[in-house]
Amino acid sequence: MLPANGLYGHIRNNTMKSGLLMAGFVVLLAAYWFALALGWISVRGLFSGEFRILGFGQAWDGLWHRALVRAIDTWYVPVAIAAAWFAIAWRWHGAMISAGTGAREVARRDEPKLYNMIETLAIGAGLPMPRVEIMETHGLNAYAAGLSPASATIAVTRGLLDTLEPDELR
Repeated sequence: MLPANGLYGHIRNNTMKSGLLMAGFVVLLAAYWFALALGWISVRGLFSGEFRILGFGQAWDGLWHRALVRAIDTWYVPVAIAAAWFAIAWRWHGAMISAGTGAREVARRDEPKLYNMIETLAIGAGLPMPRVEIMETHGLNAYAAGLSPASATIAVTRGLLDTLEPDELR
C-alpha cells in the first residue's frame, strides 16, 4: 500500500484496503457461483447419462464451457447476493461488530470517568460524541468503528480500564 504519513494517510490506506476487500468478496462470490454452475451441469450430465453416451473425456471438454455460459447467463444472482450483503453490512455494521466482540453500550451513569474522558476528547477534536461501549473481558484492547463521525463507536475492555491510568487510557 501507499506510505501512511499522518492520520489522513492512514484513512486513505484503510479506505483502499476496504475497497480491495469488497472487490475480493465479489470475485470470491463469482468463483463460488461458477463452481455451483459446474456442479449443477456435472450432476445433470451424470443423471442424464450424457457421460456414458459421449464418454467422460468428451463430456468433460464441454462441461467447463457450459458451466461458464450458465454462470454468465445467471450473473444477476451473485450480484444480488453481494448487493444484499453490502446493504445488510452497511445498515447493521455496528450491531454486528458489537455482537462479535461482546461489547455493550454504557451510559454516563454507568461509567462516568470513561464517558467524560471520551466526551472531552470528542469536544477537543470537534467531533460529535460517539457511542461508548465496554467489553467485559480482562484483555487489554480497544477499537473505534463507524462509517462517519456521526455513527462512531468507541469500545474498551474492562481490563484496559482497570489496568491503565487515565492519562494512558486517554
